Amino acid sequence: MALNFYDPSDQFQAFIAHTASNNEATASTAQCWGGMHLAFTGTNRMREDYGNSIAGDPTGANHPMADFRGYIDNTTQALVRRALTVREDDYEALAKAIGFYNGIRTRFRNNPWPRMLKQYIYQRNSKSNHTNDAGDYVCHSCKYSIEVRNQADLFAGHLRRYVWMGGTAAADISTDDDLEIEIRAGEEWCFVYGESEWVSGATVIEEGVSGPKKYRHYREDAEDDNSLKIPCR
Repeated sequence: MALNFYDPSDQFQAFIAHTASNNEATASTAQCWGGMHLAFTGTNRMREDYGNSIAGDPTGANHPMADFRGYIDNTTQALVRRALTVREDDYEALAKAIGFYNGIRTRFRNNPWPRMLKQYIYQRNSKSNHTNDAGDYVCHSCKYSIEVRNQADLFAGHLRRYVWMGGTAAADISTDDDLEIEIRAGEEWCFVYGESEWVSGATVIEEGVSGPKKYRHYREDAEDDNSLKIPCR
């Protein structure tokens, strides 16, 4: 490409060319797709529908995304409902494209972005290859993607807040100090677990052992604290 990789401008051009490339012309380059190309051009092969289930996963009520409801719009603060049959949007395509550049491939092409955050864990020092001591899969590329986007003039302070169904209200619920009832008995209640929570680095102690705070811990917190519950509508 006649680029000088010691020159910042040329290096940036190379980054763009690499991530946007479609290198399927020959057998030797068939696996060298660029993440931006996969996310934004052609057949968008890195965008999955939210209900995508790879081989071996359960379906129906036990599907790993069955409790997914959508995300909070950062401008209106309203819940944007997302059906499991809907494909990932541009924001999620960008998140995966940047992570793809950092090395992850198969998982990003088989799992929607919010499912990655739900099932895989954050590790602050990125010391392990794939799993931590408890056997949890560590998504270093998820961490990389969020850290790249969580910069001033990008998405700093506006990372996506995903909404998940936590349960059904047994009685009317007021989620704050006033007496207004936001969630009626018999209605679903939801909670927020998104990109900021995933990279929070929070820890919990279970059976005397300290470990990373996971999706289920945020759900348990919401079960015990009405202020963490939100309507699912």
